[in-house]
Amino acid sequence: MNPTAQRDFSPLEFCRGADILHKCRSCHEVEAKAEKVKESILETHLDVKNQLIKNLEDIIDEQEARIRNMDDFIRGMILRMLLLSAWKCGK
Repeated sequence: MNPTAQRDFSPLEFCRGADILHKCRSCHEVEAKAEKVKESILETHLDVKNQLIKNLEDIIDEQEARIRNMDDFIRGMILRMLLLSAWKCGK
């Protein structure tokens, strides 16, 4: 869902879903309002899932950066050890 899109129900109205349905005068009106509430719930779930996916992507990016840093550190240590070993052998 587009974050700037307006929903049919505000959070306060959503919490008062029973009141919304109670004010309906016909079965058709109840069904229409219930469908809007259902859509709002599904949109909210989708928003939450999208945020979770974004959070996981951020965590993955952070961990990949840490792995690259560790790899660079290990490669640097190995290179220093090899150079030190070669220097000692040359003495």
